[in-house]
Amino acid sequence: MCNTDCCTGYGTIFFCRHTTTVFVNPPPNISYTCFEEIPAIQNLSYTDNCDAPGSVAGTQTSSYTNCNGGTLTRTWTKTDLCGNPASYTQTITILPIPPATISGPPNITINCVDIPSAGTLPPAIFYQQQYRKLSYLRKYHTFKS
Repeated sequence: MCNTDCCTGYGTIFFCRHTTTVFVNPPPNISYTCFEEIPAIQNLSYTDNCDAPGSVAGTQTSSYTNCNGGTLTRTWTKTDLCGNPASYTQTITILPIPPATISGPPNITINCVDIPSAGTLPPAIFYQQQYRKLSYLRKYHTFKS
């Protein structure tokens, strides 16, 4: 029940001279690009004019996937001796993973007589709707002008 510094009791009814519990340096809402960057949840310190200062553990719920992102919600709740609740919620947003971008050598078009030496082309060229190694083309195909 309440201590006498913040509450006045009349039988079983208590009146508290109270201001809300104050959480000290609560973490802000924040966004991350990778769930592995998110720090572990910590206890949150508080002050209260009806209770001695202290700290309270938080709870955590999540709704995200590693690829699509989502949210992680952390909540700290404190109820003082007079039954006055206070809570703080932090929302952590996990951003979706951006799509991969792949770039390779530019496409080229050549005539058979213009095929340069093996050291000047990428490892594979586009020939007759299929990718084949240049060495294969040189060994097994006859090129006509």
